[in-house]
Amino acid sequence: MVFPYHDEFYQSLCYDPRLMVQLMSEGFLPIATSRALLPKLHYQRSAIRPPLRQNIHISRSTRKKSGKFELTIDKDFDAVVKGCHAQHGISWLYPRIVAGFLAIHRQPDHKLDAMIFDSRGRQPTGELTPVRIHSVEVWSVQTGKIVAGELGYTVGNVYTSLTGFSSEDSAGTVQLAALGVLLEACGFQMWDLGMGLDYKTKLGAVDVPRDEFVRFVRGSRTGYSDVVLQMKEQEWKEGNGEEKKKDLDKKEPQLSSKGR
Repeated sequence: MVFPYHDEFYQSLCYDPRLMVQLMSEGFLPIATSRALLPKLHYQRSAIRPPLRQNIHISRSTRKKSGKFELTIDKDFDAVVKGCHAQHGISWLYPRIVAGFLAIHRQPDHKLDAMIFDSRGRQPTGELTPVRIHSVEVWSVQTGKIVAGELGYTVGNVYTSLTGFSSEDSAGTVQLAALGVLLEACGFQMWDLGMGLDYKTKLGAVDVPRDEFVRFVRGSRTGYSDVVLQMKEQEWKEGNGEEKKKDLDKKEPQLSSKGR
């Protein structure tokens, strides 16, 4: 069903959401061509290691600009997809993979369970791990319009950014900074950013070798069922040492794995 394709890429003609969450739970990052699902297992994964709060680099200017924006989680999946298409074109976000992500996102608690296999990858252990698909939105306080956002997913205490967009100056930078603080507050220990790029390095990401990354993901799959991406009140530490509290929960009530 899934076959080696080229270099870091594998290939499948199946877009079943159950296959997609299984791949994500094993450390693959699912992207696509116009014809096939193209799971990628990077030789080096750009990621921010634990503890996130210490390793995420947030400038004072970004903190100051954050007052112009509001952050929500799972408010408007379709708007984020449209924003990504508007900025990047189709890229790898083709209709069939979007439909797979959306099918997972529409499940209760935005999740499907993936099976956990033994160390040889041959026999199911009987344990399951939830894989959740999320949309992250940033809204202009002045206009009320969406100005940045991303799609991502979680496996245990690892959050992976898939793709995103920004249509207003500073909105994308504020989104990354606010999301990083939120991830730490929710209990996530690693932020996976996929392929290495300069802006990710500036944010605090380092290259994590494939074997180490896969071990971390597999080790995170059990014991972290209470780690869920949901809105919380965050604290921003200014350069003068004073703490400035910013309520990031003005547009959306708190989301969690319970009560939805």
